[in-house]
This record gives sequence, C-alpha cells and structure tokens, in this order.
Amino acid sequence: MNNPSGIVRDVIYPIVSEQTLRDLVKEFKHTGSAYREKIHSVIRASYSHHYRRMVPEILAILDFRSNNDVHRPVIHALDLIKRYNTTGYRYFPTSEPVPIEGVIRQSWKDLIVEKDDRG
Repeated sequence: MNNPSGIVRDVIYPIVSEQTLRDLVKEFKHTGSAYREKIHSVIRASYSHHYRRMVPEILAILDFRSNNDVHRPVIHALDLIKRYNTTGYRYFPTSEPVPIEGVIRQSWKDLIVEKDDRG
C-alpha cells in the first residue's frame, strides 16, 4: 500500500512469500465469488435439464412437517413450490410471499433471487 507503483517482487515478496500468494489465489478460486457463481451455474444447469422434471414428482409424493420453528421457512417454501408446480410459471407472482430468510443462504441470495425493474 505504501508503494503502489513498485514491482511485486520488490514490494510484496519481502513481506509475503510467493508461495503464500499462490496459496491465497488458489484458496480464492475455490471459495471466492467466481467459484460460487461457477457452482451455481452447474447446479442450475443440472436442475434445468434433469431435476426440473423429477423434483415436482418427488414433492407431490412427499409430505414435509416439522415442529421446529427454525424449519418453518423451508416447510413454507416447499408448500409454495408444490402449489405452483403445475402452473408453468417461471416466477412466483409478486403478490405471493416467498420465504427467503432461513431458506436461501445469504451468500447465494444474489445468485438465486432475480429482481425486476421495480426491485
């Protein structure tokens, strides 16, 4: 930070080894936002090709219940999916309260929740 125009070898390596920087880059690739987006793309592709046909059939057969209030948002989300299963809608109506908190990881929210021009 004190010498932003300096050469990496002269400024950074005396403080942090080259191997440490390589390890940090490797770790970031496996845990950073680019990695999360890649995983999301793979999951979304799998869902859109195979699971989209199978999940509704499985949900139609199963009943999910829980007495634990922590799991209520997930139970509500599953009920919502089951209700709209056969409608062909790609998105839930804006009038429908969609449970997000306690269902979607905060780190995945930007990847999963799509917003229109009105937010």
